[in-house]
Amino acid sequence: MNHIFSLSLYNDYVLEVADTNTNGETLEQLGYKAFIRVKQRNSKISGIN
Repeated sequence: MNHIFSLSLYNDYVLEVADTNTNGETLEQLGYKAFIRVKQRNSKISGIN
């Protein structure tokens, strides 16, 4: 991912990760920061908590 980021003209990126994606939590160990947490709408239908 860092290689892709180095090729782009953008400085900031947004990655949306579902709360059931436990691998997404490990991104903080790589230096990424959570900036907002949003309650999922229609969570029972979509299967996301």
